[in-house]
Amino acid sequence: MLSDVFTEAGLFSLKTLCYLLSRFMNIEIKSVKFEDSLFENCYFEDVRSTNTYFENCTIKNTVFYNTDLWEDSKFKDCRMENATFLHPKKGCHLNFQEENDVVIYMVSFLGSLATLPGNILSALFMDKIGRVKIIGEEREDTHVAQWENNQWNKTT
Repeated sequence: MLSDVFTEAGLFSLKTLCYLLSRFMNIEIKSVKFEDSLFENCYFEDVRSTNTYFENCTIKNTVFYNTDLWEDSKFKDCRMENATFLHPKKGCHLNFQEENDVVIYMVSFLGSLATLPGNILSALFMDKIGRVKIIGEEREDTHVAQWENNQWNKTT
């Protein structure tokens, strides 16, 4: 069969392939989209998948043992003929090794950048006005506000 391989939205797409008597054991499939393919008499064991989908595939006499390829979420519009799912992996399987360190770094970096304008302005005010005057004016304002508050409480 002919095979068209292309990348679509970060997925490596395999179209119109035929897998007969194939064994997929102890592997991790990352970002693959199988389209219009035939899997006949295949065996999947200890397969982990990240962002992998089967679309419009025909799956005949195939066993899925201890995989995270769940019938209800990884297979879209597929024909299942005598497909067996034994001991599926449970829970949510996140891949922490894939690009998460970059995301964490970017979030921290952007958080630091967000505070930069405030830090620059406060440094300019400190330089221009002076630390003692800024602290002194804050104390005067605090005393005036407390005195006004006390006067208002006495009248009510």
